[in-house]
Amino acid sequence: MLFRSLNINTVSITVSPATLPSGTVGAPYVATFSASGGSGPYTFSIYSGGLPPGMSLSNGQLTGTPSSFGQWIITVRGTDSNGNYGSMVYTLTILPVGIGPSSIPSATVNALYNVQLAIDNPYGTYTFEALNDLPPGMSLDSSGLISGMPLSQGSGLVMVAATSDIDPSFVINKDYTFQILPKIGRAHV
Repeated sequence: MLFRSLNINTVSITVSPATLPSGTVGAPYVATFSASGGSGPYTFSIYSGGLPPGMSLSNGQLTGTPSSFGQWIITVRGTDSNGNYGSMVYTLTILPVGIGPSSIPSATVNALYNVQLAIDNPYGTYTFEALNDLPPGMSLDSSGLISGMPLSQGSGLVMVAATSDIDPSFVINKDYTFQILPKIGRAHV
């Protein structure tokens, strides 16, 4: 009986980075992949999973402007010039952009009121505006400060928009229920 030996050369390809940075809806995203352990040049592909809308993988770079938030599980495969490959599983997190706080406190008639609105997970700066009238005596400035001294009690809806200074087509809207309480009087003895 004749035995032949078979030499199998296994090359271990390591795909980097170890993790991907989080991204934000509406903000440009770039992550660069590299590989080691084989013979370059390397090519990269999505082996399993899918990318967020607005993103793609090309020439070892994951780029784009994500239009949805959430988490995506992807497997990126790096292949060397000899066809050897290795893979890395990633969780890609895209954060939402929103206006905070989630609600605003009540105001009181003839009492000073100041509440600062802000953008959660901002990319750049935003300009705020009210899409409807605020209660008499109240205003919203472009930095997101609701301030003033309300003149009468009541409640209503305040609709706010924040526009990205980097990309004016990116607008975030939020509605707040606004409550104005009656003036607190002095007790007479």
